[in-house]
Amino acid sequence: MDVLVIGAGAAGSMAAIKASEFTDKVLVLEKAVLRSCGNLAMGHHSGELNPMTNMPGGPTSEQFVEGYLSSSSGLSGIERPLDKYIIAEEFPAIVRDLEKWGLEIYKNPDGSYANYWEKFIGERMESGVEIKGGSMKKCLIAELGRRNIMVVERTTAVDLLTHLNVVAGVVGLNVRTGELTAYHAKSVIMCTGSSSRTYIVSPGRRWFWMRDVGTNSGDGRGMCYRAGVEMTMMELIRTDHMIGNTMGRYWGGKMVNWKGEDFLKETYAKKWGRLWSMHLKTMEENAPLYWDATGLSDEKMKKRNAYASYEKHKPDIYLPESYQQRGLDPRRDKVEAIPTPIGFLGGADFGYNGSTSMKGLYAAGDEIWMDSLSGAFVFARRAGEAAAKYARQAMIQPIDSKQLMTIEETTFAPSKLPNGIQPQELEEKIRGVLTRYGNVVKSEGMLKHGLRLIKELRDRVIPQLSAKNPHDLMRSVEVRNIMDVAEMHMAAALFRTETIPYGRHFHHRIDYPNQQPGWYRQRVVIRHENGEMMLSRRQTTEQRVPTREEYLAVKEVKP
Repeated sequence: MDVLVIGAGAAGSMAAIKASEFTDKVLVLEKAVLRSCGNLAMGHHSGELNPMTNMPGGPTSEQFVEGYLSSSSGLSGIERPLDKYIIAEEFPAIVRDLEKWGLEIYKNPDGSYANYWEKFIGERMESGVEIKGGSMKKCLIAELGRRNIMVVERTTAVDLLTHLNVVAGVVGLNVRTGELTAYHAKSVIMCTGSSSRTYIVSPGRRWFWMRDVGTNSGDGRGMCYRAGVEMTMMELIRTDHMIGNTMGRYWGGKMVNWKGEDFLKETYAKKWGRLWSMHLKTMEENAPLYWDATGLSDEKMKKRNAYASYEKHKPDIYLPESYQQRGLDPRRDKVEAIPTPIGFLGGADFGYNGSTSMKGLYAAGDEIWMDSLSGAFVFARRAGEAAAKYARQAMIQPIDSKQLMTIEETTFAPSKLPNGIQPQELEEKIRGVLTRYGNVVKSEGMLKHGLRLIKELRDRVIPQLSAKNPHDLMRSVEVRNIMDVAEMHMAAALFRTETIPYGRHFHHRIDYPNQQPGWYRQRVVIRHENGEMMLSRRQTTEQRVPTREEYLAVKEVKP
């Protein structure tokens, strides 16, 4: 196999489609089934695509990046602005391709894109087009079919196969039969999505009800870490605000505390993010917080509801329907919005072509801190092209029989203990530790104790894991990844002795409440080496709008 893609969500599908332009030896492994995998298929899709740059009604690439860097999202001091410039330059062409494949886009009467450009929506600038979000997954599936790209369903990737820090393939577990298969490949693209199963958000029967799709257990991050790939930005927490059991899209109206005070005006004046401010208000005992749309005009309310209705929302309803079920009327009632941890931003450190520190291994999507559909598509396309070009010139690496045997023994070990500890029990313990000791507010003492508990669970409970069937084996694989991700997050959060109060992804050390000059432009890098977690700093690029020449230097995608 020339290119092996792990995950068939938005990024994985796009990477495979692009790779197929350079080789017909492309294979995709998917833990679930194609029609219902990833955030898009599960209903967490957008009613818009942005940015729509360098066209009538939208910003230039320079304006887009400048708007980002001058907003709360771009003030962390650890951004890589050229990422945003690449997205601005290359995403509109991808939108046109998606339309050819079947994406339904709302247009002006003359057939042109109904592009909008909101120069300041709270903490950032937005420019894009409205779409029928439910058609996104369908158009990707259709294009995969037209190109005859094989998708192996119900097969979860277990671990990377490597040889002298060069990728050699992946071992996959069939979650129905329990069969292990070694997939030999010249290049691998990791696209397993976010790390959603991290905190305890909805205990009990609603264990998998969360903001992102519940199958995202940090598989790619765990596999990359164990293989020695350099990881970065793992200390940054991702949050969103939930209204009931649905994602609370905040468009129109205002956010108020329990006293009815609108606090976002002050927030935006300080260039803080909305979610950071909500977090502070909760800490200041000004919670609960409410979304107040009682003063919206009919036109704005109609637009707001139309936007929300484009999305199915998690877990199974969209926002207006949620109000109706609860007997709420946004014209009359303020609705509580709850700041909720939803996972982590970081992942494998990657180049502008999606390459990682391991030769032949690439990554894209939520796997690499993109956290946007535009970023997922742009860097997935780049990774697909780079991986295929790499495969053209690379020799396939030998499979290490000892490594393969170790993976097999580790994977099947739980099946030899039918009366041991169930994977979900361990998962609940890990997520409980993270919720208690590594939540939004962090401190040295809590993080150190949380890391001690994770080590105890690893040493004492992992050897007692039990699996009675292939599904349990899959859950055992997942819980190992969940544990690795939790440990990376807390270790990186302990290492970074400052607070980053900006954007949807922030880092709050209550014992280091301010940003520190010594940490400016410094990223935390994690690497698993000789059985130990090694942490270091690495300086990122200048925090400014890139020049046209800097983009042209990376425009051509190379292996």
